[in-house]
Amino acid sequence: KKLMTLLHTSLTKEDVLRRKAFVAEDNSQKPIWTFNEKQTMGRVMEYISETYSAHYAQGRIQATEFIADQGLAEGFCLGNIIKYAQRFGRKGKNFEDKEYDLFKIVHYAIILLHTIEQQEGNKKF
Repeated sequence: KKLMTLLHTSLTKEDVLRRKAFVAEDNSQKPIWTFNEKQTMGRVMEYISETYSAHYAQGRIQATEFIADQGLAEGFCLGNIIKYAQRFGRKGKNFEDKEYDLFKIVHYAIILLHTIEQQEGNKKF
């Protein structure tokens, strides 16, 4: 409701997003996370860390690293994002199965972001 009120003012979209992300009710300038993004990303990072010690990394490099080295990361990542999005809630119906599929989607999106940044961006990371 507050967001809709802000949208009907003269504020730009960037102003609305900045206000939503960084100004708390008491006008303090601290980050607030409506959907617990910080905690969720922490759980995503735990999942990603586990992949480096799991069967995905039994050799010297992960298969994904080899695929990226061959210049195929974009299609590989997009294909896996689509695969896990389409099977969401079908392979497993409990919370953990759904969460696992979503973690995979986010992981492949992060790999894709990194790949694009390295190829087309200014290599910030």
